[in-house]
Amino acid sequence: MSPSPGRGGTRGASGENSRDPPQGALMMRASTKRVRIGLLVCAIVAAGLSIASSPAKDIFGNDVVGPTGFVTTRDGTSIAVSVRMPKPFVKGRRYPAILDMSGYVGGSSAGPTIPGELIGPSAPLAEDDRQLTDYYNSHYVTVHASIRGTGCSSGEFDLFSHVSALDGYDVIEWMARQPWSNRKVGLEGHSYSGITGFLIGATRPPHLVAMTVSGLIDDIYRQQAYPGGVANDGFPLLWTVGIRNAYDILGGTAQPIIRSDPSDPKQEAVREQCIKNLATHSRTIGQDPIVQGATGQTDNDWYRSRSLITYVKDIKVPIIITGAYQDEQTSARGPAQLWEQIQGVPKRLVLSNGDHDTNNPCCGPRELVYDRLAWMDHWMRGDDTVARTLGIADAMKQRTSVRVLWEVHDTAGKMVTNEVTDYSTFPIPHAAWKRYYFASNGLLTTVAPGANDQLTYISAPFQRAAAFVGPVTANLWLSSLATDTEMFVQVIDQAPNGARSYLQRGLLKASHRAIDWARSDCLVPATSARASCVTSSGSPNRNMFMYRPWRPDTDPQMITPGTPHNYLIEIWPIGWIIRPGHRLVVTVEAPPASDSIFIYVPSTIPTINTILHDAAHPSYITLPFVPAPSRLGPAIACGDMTAVRCVANPQG
Repeated sequence: MSPSPGRGGTRGASGENSRDPPQGALMMRASTKRVRIGLLVCAIVAAGLSIASSPAKDIFGNDVVGPTGFVTTRDGTSIAVSVRMPKPFVKGRRYPAILDMSGYVGGSSAGPTIPGELIGPSAPLAEDDRQLTDYYNSHYVTVHASIRGTGCSSGEFDLFSHVSALDGYDVIEWMARQPWSNRKVGLEGHSYSGITGFLIGATRPPHLVAMTVSGLIDDIYRQQAYPGGVANDGFPLLWTVGIRNAYDILGGTAQPIIRSDPSDPKQEAVREQCIKNLATHSRTIGQDPIVQGATGQTDNDWYRSRSLITYVKDIKVPIIITGAYQDEQTSARGPAQLWEQIQGVPKRLVLSNGDHDTNNPCCGPRELVYDRLAWMDHWMRGDDTVARTLGIADAMKQRTSVRVLWEVHDTAGKMVTNEVTDYSTFPIPHAAWKRYYFASNGLLTTVAPGANDQLTYISAPFQRAAAFVGPVTANLWLSSLATDTEMFVQVIDQAPNGARSYLQRGLLKASHRAIDWARSDCLVPATSARASCVTSSGSPNRNMFMYRPWRPDTDPQMITPGTPHNYLIEIWPIGWIIRPGHRLVVTVEAPPASDSIFIYVPSTIPTINTILHDAAHPSYITLPFVPAPSRLGPAIACGDMTAVRCVANPQG
């Protein structure tokens, strides 16, 4: 979960937003980062020593290096914090405050990291903690904090642990007691800090007022480590071993130690405390995510205790969640799933196409970035200036609201949204859940039916624009010659010239096919209203449509070779407009070795699988169609849609 992974493509180096900010808001300083981290680490460390005497400057020109202070938690742990005042800061005035807490740079340094100062904002490991201040200036005090066991905070590191969340509780209550505080605190976060912020919110700090979070993982086992029971040794391993440690060491730890000015008593005191806290860092090997990933091939208490879905019922303040369908790091499953499960508080969901960085407040499209700011202004300050500028002031007053950004794309290095549509809830009310059946001639058809390495099913060309948004499912009747097999279903848009845009995918390992109906998510097909998947007697309610199966993933059951089984495969949420002349394509294959930066490691032997599509064994995909936006600009060229992989000649 890189703080701001690089985007590539046509975006300019600054990553600035495509439009002027709304009245009453300030443009933020965007700092785009890259996932590529290994090659420059040694050089950066060496070069960092040469600029140790050149402290970073904050946005007001003040020399800053490390934390501005330390907060002692209930168990005596010392948490490094960096507190920044708004500009202009009026002495004696009390301000609302925003907390961002993670294990990257966090509260352990201020200003640009060493790589960012040496190379620029597009460098590997570049991060600038002034960014949060830029975003919320000039109405908020902003506070960054480092979780225990990272940077200049003391204690034992334990990824996404409850004790770290309680530290966040204590920091929030500390913030509320400060002389500059009006006792209203909000949580902001993306990716690492978004997940941490969600866990903190679930501890219910008394002075927490509102939350804005993105880049969320609802279930570490099902969304990251073993989606559909299939091992993913790509990004989870890359992040755990490389990215997280590199940001922690080169940003949170090295920064205040090697760049402190010995002649400045305040900086030297911070440096000494940082070194003292660093000496207390520890880890329990049995709780290490690498150990758990290698040994915990089925769901267990370690995964559950660190998954946001376990704590979702404890979110009790207004919250806005944003998500991107093509998120290559935390993926698309979590945001909508968590939003649906939050009950009893005002909540807002914003969805769009895009990668991990699209939802980062540093870099996303105007409609998304300032939607988050409008939410916090409404609940923290009672100010709807930004909301009115965006045309969403009424949405701020609704208990539930959803906004879909259609066809976000890069134009001249800037992110542009083609159109937006507002809904009352998710899944989208009165969506038409349409089945496309797999036919024996390789076609996708809406008419119910009366074996190679990849099976491809293609619809007829669409005569007019059609839109779908929400969760997707594939029902496969499949027989295998093996006792276990793995399936990868991909949803694709094919243009008239044959170019293919790859929209979303779903995975399932046959031995993990069992479904717990009581914990799955269903809806009434005609209205999309959420409903129980079981009857009052506890039996499966087959009159409902199951759009998100919940699998125990604890007791794999092998299959009988040659016997057909029905597999319900969850495909993560997607929003897309199929333009006239385009076709819908679905492919079924074994999980590829590489899927963006997910890497699937097969645990089953190669075999022959056969998909059935006769009257007794109908295989199909179900998509939630909604009315297409009435005002659409020109079709976006292949490769220009943000984070949507497009292959101009897939047969070449």
